[in-house]
Amino acid sequence: MKNIMLSFLCLTAAIVISSCVNSLYPISENENDFIFREELLGNWADKGMQTQVIIKKATEKIYGVTIIDKLKNPGGKHIPVLDTSYYLGFMIELNGQQYVDCSVDISHPKYVSIAKDAGSALAPLHFIYKLSIIGNDKISITGINYDSLKKFIASYPNTVKYKDLKEGPLMLTAEAAGLQKNILTNEKAAFVFSEKNIVTRIK
Repeated sequence: MKNIMLSFLCLTAAIVISSCVNSLYPISENENDFIFREELLGNWADKGMQTQVIIKKATEKIYGVTIIDKLKNPGGKHIPVLDTSYYLGFMIELNGQQYVDCSVDISHPKYVSIAKDAGSALAPLHFIYKLSIIGNDKISITGINYDSLKKFIASYPNTVKYKDLKEGPLMLTAEAAGLQKNILTNEKAAFVFSEKNIVTRIK
């Protein structure tokens, strides 16, 4: 059951870019580190309008993020199927670069109904992205590439704490200080952030 739920959370965590790399711990547990940028609020979409991102203010420093993906109809018809996922996220800045930490909002009714009996067993997995605001109307979001991270781990085996699940994502297991030091601010690890996408504000 545990691996099934981890796989489920990986599959639902597709914030603009598909990623099967997550973290057991957040990139910061100090709310004083959190920054909130009002210009992120609004409706955004990728170039092909296949993914829509709705960003709202959940609390003073927390974003509520809704992702709506247009999926191909499994029946082979041309009518797309909309898949909606819900997240909570916060942002920090390290060495001039902004990072977003998102996790599935398991308090949302969609997930409460899916995992009602297993809710207490769900791991609060975190998904890490680099974020850059391009003017007023574009956001660049870059996630961790699974293959690139594996290469980094192979080159520096004692640097990254992780667990490679057989039926699920690669999970980083270092706490916030380790994530910041060994992944986020480590120049040798910069190449692992290569899953890039740009979304444009919907006016």
